Amino acid sequence: MHSLEKAVSEKHRVIVQLNKLGSQNASHSKLTLVQVRARPELTDPFVALGYDTLQVNRKSSSQFSSLSSSSSSPSKGKLHFDCVGNGFDARTRSEMASMMAHLLLQQRNCCMIRCVAKRESSAAVLNHLLVCEVDKRMQSAQLSLSCIQCEYFDIRKFDMVNLLGRPTRRKKFLSTMDLQRWLNGDYQQLVAGCQGQECLDFLFSFSDRNRIMYEVKFSYMQIVAGKLDTDGKVALSTCLANLDIRPRGNTSMLVDTIRDYYSAEQEMQIWMFFEIPVQQRLGLNGAGDIMDDMLKLAKAAYAGFNSAKVNKVGICR
Repeated sequence: MHSLEKAVSEKHRVIVQLNKLGSQNASHSKLTLVQVRARPELTDPFVALGYDTLQVNRKSSSQFSSLSSSSSSPSKGKLHFDCVGNGFDARTRSEMASMMAHLLLQQRNCCMIRCVAKRESSAAVLNHLLVCEVDKRMQSAQLSLSCIQCEYFDIRKFDMVNLLGRPTRRKKFLSTMDLQRWLNGDYQQLVAGCQGQECLDFLFSFSDRNRIMYEVKFSYMQIVAGKLDTDGKVALSTCLANLDIRPRGNTSMLVDTIRDYYSAEQEMQIWMFFEIPVQQRLGLNGAGDIMDDMLKLAKAAYAGFNSAKVNKVGICR
């Protein structure tokens, strides 16, 4: 494999997606992301003001005081992230496109951690990234795909199960079309059997116009915030805010997996997406609680990623 010397000059990124409940903005079909955007209201609990700015309305947010560091600050109603968008809008898709460019054009191992309120199939997101975006990059950069290998894990509290089973424990696709068929078929059954948090590890093998071979890793994890108990949320928030500090005592498999992706040995750049449901009536079905819980996790991740040390590393492919 070709050896490349690269500088990790960009920190990991945190993207907040506001998904207004009951609108098409938050939904997608089986394999296609829906681009329809619901018009945000200024009275919504959370409002995207700019590319990286989130407006938090105190009257609507049930726990605003715990989200703001200073109640006397003029910008007390604003929080900053790497990107704030409405559903899968142009901003969110731009971040996703950048991630795939890093993966295929810069040969950087990448990880997408997607935090959602309720369990759902990731087929549309994975199809957009690993089929549509990969095909686009392969064609524009004149790359030739050799194969895609995949492992699928069910991350439970203190255990990790490979749902692909024996004897192979790994799927191999010779084209993005093969991968798309799997996402539309067998993958759906695997999702139905997942008890914890799903995690997929992909290994892309491809060559450039000079027939130089590359291998890059792409990992995808879906965290269902609504399935985490109180201890789980606290542990995850602490982990994200203190990624450079090794925790004491026993930790959950979820925390261990995130720390593994973050470790220098993996040489991964992480994009963390928080799809926060936005609802006016916060008392309905605990909507306010899950919104605030997810925003706290996003804040912890943004603080942790910003404080993390960035070092130059040599990446061997």
